[in-house]
Formats: sequence, structure tokens, C-alpha cells
Amino acid sequence: MKQKILHFINTYKKYWITLATYLIMILILWCMRNNLLYSHIPSLILDMHYTHTILDIMILTVVFTGLICLVQLLRCPPRIRQKFNKVCRRHDIKNKTDEFPELRTVKPYQRHKYIYNVKNKDITCTMFMNNAEALEQALDVRISDMRLCKRGKTTDIFVTPKKYYKPAEITLDDENLGSNITIDNLINAIICGNTGSGKTVLMKAIIAKIGEHQPSATFHILDFKNYDFQEFSDSPLYYSYKDCVEGMNNFYRFFKKQQERGIASPTPQYLVIDEWASFVTSLDKKTREDMISKLAELIQISRAFNYHILVGVQRADSTYFGSARFNFKCRFGMGNLDAEGKRMLFDGYTELMNEQNDTGEGYLLIEGKGIERIKVVVKDFDKLDKMVRKAK
Repeated sequence: MKQKILHFINTYKKYWITLATYLIMILILWCMRNNLLYSHIPSLILDMHYTHTILDIMILTVVFTGLICLVQLLRCPPRIRQKFNKVCRRHDIKNKTDEFPELRTVKPYQRHKYIYNVKNKDITCTMFMNNAEALEQALDVRISDMRLCKRGKTTDIFVTPKKYYKPAEITLDDENLGSNITIDNLINAIICGNTGSGKTVLMKAIIAKIGEHQPSATFHILDFKNYDFQEFSDSPLYYSYKDCVEGMNNFYRFFKKQQERGIASPTPQYLVIDEWASFVTSLDKKTREDMISKLAELIQISRAFNYHILVGVQRADSTYFGSARFNFKCRFGMGNLDAEGKRMLFDGYTELMNEQNDTGEGYLLIEGKGIERIKVVVKDFDKLDKMVRKAK
């Protein structure tokens, strides 16, 4: 509760300071009103009955009117509203009856992050998203998400001013995965990226973080390439190349036994699969369909039993996942995905993915939290290897 109060105070600090300054100035003016204001009024008028009362009421009316105007200015700065109106008219962001949307409020929700609440006039999120680049340029922000609210009457646009915008760093020093989720809240995740994108380093960093912050976690490793995860090779739960089918079947069997008990596992169980697409492609049709079906079931319901899935793949084609691809609640796209690669994992957000990424950089989409740019920062790879070995 204390943290929430402190977060609320820090988030709205600028507004509290502005209002406090205004009220202090008004209090000083009120205390000095006789010398500053009333001294200029002829004594004949001041001596009249109720003159002071009437003048006080007039001053209080002006004060409260000014307070209301100040609050409205803080809720929606005119400069931002003017820019929003201009870009909507310039790019014909309007409904069927030629009505343009109206910016209602600009509200902070995190440090240097804001929600633009827009009266959308029945304009869809798709139309706003299609004009995301124009909105970003005009408002000098980066957009991370758009959501309908109030029964579709308004649209919330989540933004970060460009001067504060930078990739959320994923390091080995804490439990954070970006700015919207921690290891303890990690839901079934897919990491997509071409060779050299930093996909494997990110997977190892996640494993290291899990091992550090969830020391009781158990890892079941399917290393089809038989190369990147050999730190686990002496573990009985490590499977490489052709043994990956056995590993998948064993994990699925453990999960079904847990499901039969009807309670969650007392310790977290993680299935880590590297090069899933290469793995299932190497199988005959019957076995491939069996593996895809089991993975789909695990993705959909395993989390309730403290079983979690982490899949690494170069391309998130539906051929490799069936209908389960969009059931991944955490989706990482490392490096520079092509247009189709973006659509496969980030459909509805591709207009916001216009940065050129270096190795270790990419995007993270958390369902219900929007998309953000991330950067994996590992300064000591010996430390990473040590943490990974400790995790097993």
C-alpha cells in the first residue's frame, strides 16, 4: 500500500507542485488583499455594508475559476491538443460523418510515460494504428499501445516522449524482463530471431534470471542443435537432437500426472526448447503433428499447474505451432524481422516496429501491456555462463 501511494505521488509530482504553488500564491494574495487590492478602492465604497463580503466572494470566484482552468491545462496541455488536432486533419483521421477525434486528457502512468485519452468518434484503433508514424512525428513521441475503453467511446494511446525513449534493458542484475514484467510473472514465452540476432543470449539470460530468483525451478532442455545449451548436458533432463522427442514426451507426461492431481507443482517446471522449427521439420508427419499438438496443449493450460514454456525459433510460422502461436503471452522478436515475421508474432503492432535493431536488440509484446523495444545487456559472459550452470 505504501509503495502504491509513493508511486502515485511520484507519478503526479509535477501536478502536485504546480497546484501547491498556485494555492500558496493565492493564500499569500488572500492574506495581503487589504493592502494589495482593497487599498485602491475608495473608502466611501469600502465603508458600505457588505462591501468586503462581496469583494471576497468575487476574489474567491476568480480563484476557483483559475483553479479549474489550471487543472484543465494540466489534464490536456493546449500545445499537445493543437498538435493532435492538426495531425488528425492533415491525415484525414476521421469517421464516416467527417468528425475528427478529440484529445481529452494526457495522464501519466509511469515515469516519462503517458496515456493520451481520445474521444474517438467511432474511429477504430486500426485507423489510429495505420497512422501511428504520423502521430509519433507530430507529437514527438513513441507509441507502445492503443486500447479501446469506456465501451469503445474513447481510445487510450500509450506514449513515451522521444527524448526519454530508449530500449528497456534486460540485464543479469535484477529480475526484470523489460519494463512491464518480471521473472515471477513470466508467462509462456516465444523468442524469435535470425542467426546473430541475440536470441540465444536472451534465452540464456532468462534461464539465468529464473535460476537466480527461483532457485527451486527445474529445467527440461530440448537442445535440437546440440550446441548452445551444453551446460546442461550432464543433466538427466537435457535432451539433444533426436532425443528431443523423448524429452518432449517426458515433460508432457510429467505435466499430465500433475494435472491428474489437480494441484499446481510445488516447484516451477520450465520446458526450454531451442530451434523448435528445425526440430519438428526433421520429424515424420505423424510424430510432427503429435509434438505440435502437445506443445499447443501445454501453452494453453500448463501455467495453471506451474509448468512454463520457453521456445526459441528463427521464424514463428503457424506450420510449427498450429493454432497455438498467439497463445504465447510473451513474444520476443530479436533483431530485424521482415514484414511477414513481424506479422506472425506482432499482428496489430507492426506499425510501431520501425527501429533498426543491432544484435541483442528487439521488441517485446506482453499481452495486455503493449509493445516495447528491448536491449539485452550482458557485460560479462563468464558471469552469464556461471549463472546458467548454477540454474541447472
